[in-house]
Amino acid sequence: MFYQTNLKPLIHIMCVTALGIPMTVYIAAQEVSYVAVLDLDGVLIERPDRAVRNRIVWRTFQDSWNADDQKYNIFAFLQSISILMNKPLMKQQLFNIFTMVGTQFRIPPTNTDGTPLPAGLCELQAGTMRCADVCTAALNILEEQEQLELIKPIPSLIIRHAITIACSPHEMSMLYKTHKEGIKLLHLLLKSPDAQCMILSNFNDEQFEHLRKQPKLAEIFANPRIPSSHIMISGHFHNPEYVKPNPAVFKRLIAICNDRWHIQPHQILFIDDNLDNIRAAAAEGITAYHASDKEAFEMISNDIMRQYPVLKDPPKRERRKRLKKRLSERRTRKLMRAKKTIN
Repeated sequence: MFYQTNLKPLIHIMCVTALGIPMTVYIAAQEVSYVAVLDLDGVLIERPDRAVRNRIVWRTFQDSWNADDQKYNIFAFLQSISILMNKPLMKQQLFNIFTMVGTQFRIPPTNTDGTPLPAGLCELQAGTMRCADVCTAALNILEEQEQLELIKPIPSLIIRHAITIACSPHEMSMLYKTHKEGIKLLHLLLKSPDAQCMILSNFNDEQFEHLRKQPKLAEIFANPRIPSSHIMISGHFHNPEYVKPNPAVFKRLIAICNDRWHIQPHQILFIDDNLDNIRAAAAEGITAYHASDKEAFEMISNDIMRQYPVLKDPPKRERRKRLKKRLSERRTRKLMRAKKTIN
């Protein structure tokens, strides 16, 4: 008969002994106070629009080289720069092209303010369509518009560069950098030794493989507290059902956390920059936080520290006591070494 000596939840594992006799082994599951689940793009990493624009400018500058005359076509380059600076025109043309790319979403994707988003670009980001398929479809639409003379030659060249860069996993992964406020929050959440951390994001799997190899993002992907088994990317499933804010994503998250650590949905701290995702998570009983700006990150940190006081920095008196204790220990060790050398 097996008696549980403590109140920790038990995990039973079926195994076979060396004699071939099946038996059940009971292992005490690790006690977890909470599981922090963070979004990737917008919380832990960010991609400045300026970086994308600079990449398009560089591509255009390279294409301005005239091989016959061995010189740059400065007029074409400056004209393309002036078009790039006209953000509404560029965005509208790209929006129209990516909207015409076939959609697998049952509900048309929208922004937090209700404005529609280009379906093709959303599918590319979520990983429900391959990068090469989206790129081919978008470039075919661009060629059709060129034949109908709906777009002038120089703007079409810039739009072509924008499409190829957006659909290139390697190039897009190079444009990301760590989110300063998000990394601060991650360090705070990992202060507790009995806490777990996961990443749940709508992200393309091809782009993710390039992203995790970037040295500047090693603070996230090389962190031993966030192994590969703690990362859920929508691109790994290739199924629109497992794209946030669908309820199936959060039900799967709750099931995983319950199987691994035996915790309740309210012990999952979900942090995302999309309000629809926050509402969907809260509907499943998950504690959800909307990280919209710097002030929101500070409010989230304060609220989590209020719930879990172990995350707070110790007062000055306690820090002084710890420091004095360490110094006294060092002195005693030195004295012991000195006595040994004398003897």
